Amino acid sequence: MTNKIVTILIILGFGTTKMDADPIPFTLVKKSIMVLATVNGTSGYFMVDTGTPYLILNDDYFKGVATDNTIKGLVGEEMDLYKKEVSLQISDLKQNRVEAVILPLDHICRIKGVNIMGLIGTSVLKYYKMTIDFDASQLELLEVNRRSEAKSSGPAADLSFEFQWRGGIPIITTGVGTRSLVLGLDTGAGINVLDHQIGEQLADYLTMNRTVDIFGLDDASESLQSRLLHHVTIEGYYCPEMKVVLTSMRRFKGVHSELNAIDGLLGYEFFKQFRCVINFKKSRIDLYLRNHPAERYTANK
Repeated sequence: MTNKIVTILIILGFGTTKMDADPIPFTLVKKSIMVLATVNGTSGYFMVDTGTPYLILNDDYFKGVATDNTIKGLVGEEMDLYKKEVSLQISDLKQNRVEAVILPLDHICRIKGVNIMGLIGTSVLKYYKMTIDFDASQLELLEVNRRSEAKSSGPAADLSFEFQWRGGIPIITTGVGTRSLVLGLDTGAGINVLDHQIGEQLADYLTMNRTVDIFGLDDASESLQSRLLHHVTIEGYYCPEMKVVLTSMRRFKGVHSELNAIDGLLGYEFFKQFRCVINFKKSRIDLYLRNHPAERYTANK
């Protein structure tokens, strides 16, 4: 799993504003969304990762300037932080003077079996309404403004709610039984993650599944027992059971420890149930059930 880190992004240039977003094809590679993009004229696959606030670039292709900061990953590894200002183009959308972080991504490339140029985080996505359509394998990025919002229409979502921001990533409050949890929305996570201390308190809602490996920023990894989590509710909606691993979320804290209070992450195991429309600028998410998942339950039934 990629590290979650915090900085201030400066984006000063945009491409032409369009009323409609052209579909961006994506490839689902081992539960990760990959799109073709170009940075400073170099093109390749980039992972769409709402669980990082940065544009992260592979240090095999890009070199940056050293900073005084270090970052710490989910399995405890620590690395020096390098930055670089670049231009980024995804389909016909272009952003100039984007501050990026340079990190080694060799291990992620080996795990995914594809050459990954970088990770596209929320500092890039935060100006858009992003639609993820797993059935069509397409992504849409629509710049949010008055005209685009006025034109928005369509069927009502099965589930709609607002999210907050913490450490540059979107977070929501969910429930498991009578317990409230603060979880990050992380499209880069192949599996949901829950703090192990919280997991111990929710033992009645967890059943054993199998052993999985999670990975940090470098070759550090950790073998964990995955479980099935039951009775997760969001705004009165009962989610179908989802796979989750338990680990220490205290190690997942960003540069300035602003993420210590997060109880876990919702990743692919959550998002795969829906066609997802995430309005980063308005901090709102609309979810439409796909045709084949479990039926929708409401908490008041």
